[in-house]
Amino acid sequence: MSDYVNFLDSRDEYYRKKSKDSDFDYLLNFEKARNNNTKFGLQIPNFNFDNEFSCLSVNEPREDIHKVLIKSNTQHGSTISKCFSSSLAAQKAIKNELGIDSIITLGSLIRNDNKEKMFYESLEKLEYRLKNTDFHSKGIHLHAWLTLPDGFIVDVSVVGTMKTKGNFQDATGNEIFFIDGKKQIDYIDNKDILSYYPMLLGIEYRDRINISSKHHSS
Repeated sequence: MSDYVNFLDSRDEYYRKKSKDSDFDYLLNFEKARNNNTKFGLQIPNFNFDNEFSCLSVNEPREDIHKVLIKSNTQHGSTISKCFSSSLAAQKAIKNELGIDSIITLGSLIRNDNKEKMFYESLEKLEYRLKNTDFHSKGIHLHAWLTLPDGFIVDVSVVGTMKTKGNFQDATGNEIFFIDGKKQIDYIDNKDILSYYPMLLGIEYRDRINISSKHHSS
């Protein structure tokens, strides 16, 4: 088993540096993530896009949403290396206080400047871990964020996560990113931003794998 895992790890390291243009198409990859859930035998959380919904007010994040998310982050504590639990807390907060649906989305961050993925594992590696209960690991190389009904990406832990990579060292770690997933591919040549690459939906994958503690690599 270890030889096969080592092979997958080596291949993942190669493909981590080979992002395609289509990897920046958020809605395309979101639908692929739905299919990945089905392929893995994971439930697809109840969630639909809604053209009537908007998380913006005059091109800025709605104040009520932002306040609830800030409060959730403050109550949850440090977001460093806690993107799964931070996202789950944020999801519950905006649902309970504002009635807003969202879906936890798992995948990678892509650096636009060099097209490299961070927190990346191939579907083969993810499936192998899920189907082999004797495969132990300390974590999974995936990041977690929320997708809202208007296609916006809401990331409550990205700054804390990136701090572990040596970035955003002057930030507090509780800043929140709002990114229009529908337009992400339009900014593929903007080297100053991060892009999001969905792979799985919900947190059932995390709960079903054989992992020592519920920590992950982002």
